Amino acid sequence: MKTLVAGWLALVIAAAAGAQTATAPTTKTDPKDAKKAVPAAPTKKDEKKKKEEPPGKIDGMAIPRGTGFIGIQIVNGVFKLTAYDAKKKPVAADFTRVALRWTPSYQKAPERALLTPGTGVGVFTAEKNVRPPHSFRLFITLIKGDTDDAPVENFTVDFRADGAAPDATAK
Repeated sequence: MKTLVAGWLALVIAAAAGAQTATAPTTKTDPKDAKKAVPAAPTKKDEKKKKEEPPGKIDGMAIPRGTGFIGIQIVNGVFKLTAYDAKKKPVAADFTRVALRWTPSYQKAPERALLTPGTGVGVFTAEKNVRPPHSFRLFITLIKGDTDDAPVENFTVDFRADGAAPDATAK
């Protein structure tokens, strides 16, 4: 029995010693392959990809629109609408006027405002003050042109000035 255990122990030790001393097979490397393995210097295109700016921030409530966004907010008591591209950077708007309609909680009749181009790229503002509370369903109409039959885009959002997520639907 002692010889059986001693034989078994010798076999385990020999296997462990062989596993530790085994070396990986060596291969010859061709100098041509060594040149291929060296990474190329970064190009301007690679640097540009690394330096790409993170997406911008949309002021106010973000509403998806086609390939971009519009942002609507109340600043100093008046509506301000800004057009953004897909990277959320302000861009020149492809519409000329904006009509807004909402029913405030303090009256039954809806209120309306016409936004015209303001200062800045793609910015539209109104002259009408909006009384608080700023929580209502807002109907937005983007008008593309100055004629009566100009194409329009319609959006409906549950507007809240505290910046809650919108429930925007385009029609």
